[in-house]
Amino acid sequence: MTLRTIDVAGEDRRPAPKDTRPELRWIRIDQLVINTGYQRAIEARGRQTIRKIADNFSWSKFGALDVNQVGDTTFEIIDGQHRTHAAALCGIDEVPALVKVLTPQQAAAAFSWINGMVTALTPNQVFRAALAALEPWAVQCDATVSRAGCKLMTYNKSAAHKKPGEVFCVSMIRQLVAADKGTFLVAVLDGLMVDACRGGAATDPALFGAMWLRTLTEAAQSCGITRGEVIGDFLAQNDIWSIEKACLRLRADRKGEYYNTPMHKLLTGAVTAKLRAWQAGKVAA
Repeated sequence: MTLRTIDVAGEDRRPAPKDTRPELRWIRIDQLVINTGYQRAIEARGRQTIRKIADNFSWSKFGALDVNQVGDTTFEIIDGQHRTHAAALCGIDEVPALVKVLTPQQAAAAFSWINGMVTALTPNQVFRAALAALEPWAVQCDATVSRAGCKLMTYNKSAAHKKPGEVFCVSMIRQLVAADKGTFLVAVLDGLMVDACRGGAATDPALFGAMWLRTLTEAAQSCGITRGEVIGDFLAQNDIWSIEKACLRLRADRKGEYYNTPMHKLLTGAVTAKLRAWQAGKVAA
């Protein structure tokens, strides 16, 4: 583990803020209110978020609220309404908060700024944090990909710098593993590595991307293939890129029945049919 200090060397210094420094306090939940003038309503998705936070509640994952004091014992939530609802579901009476004293306009502006400036985490960043926390899904996904000698990446790279065996599509891997397709995914990744070592199509990192991994995994499942060498031989004996080109032509034909059909659906059907026919040919031989 590497620890870094806060380093702003080389940056122009800014003047100190002129407004009052907020005070960190514990506030009773029954003293908190929500200003519907600028706060988002809690709808179905928000309710799901609240339940998820409550189901996994831990103070180690709880950040202090941002609130605006609007009365002696009344505090308007600027940021944190979902985690406050979750805390209430867990029977918690008070939560930590940064208490500010703002005008209504300042409070609305603070809400907009705080929520607008949040940097969304990429799936790879989420995976990295989850793996460090030993969250089961992350550990399982990492182990599944590693079984084939590949690496589930915790950061992204530009297309020009990606290499065979590096798997960046964390969300797709998570979906496949959660759907109990891990055995077939390992076979596909193993087969891709075999093909890459032979100098085949899998030297192109695109085959380790979301669309192709999903396509090949579902095709392997449909054909009951759980051995990587079988996938490797299939790739060596069939032009995978010609299958993709044929699907693209079908999808682009405005007069054809497959016009605008999702590429994944077309590709999976075509690869599955080709794989099944190839298997049958091997048996017949």
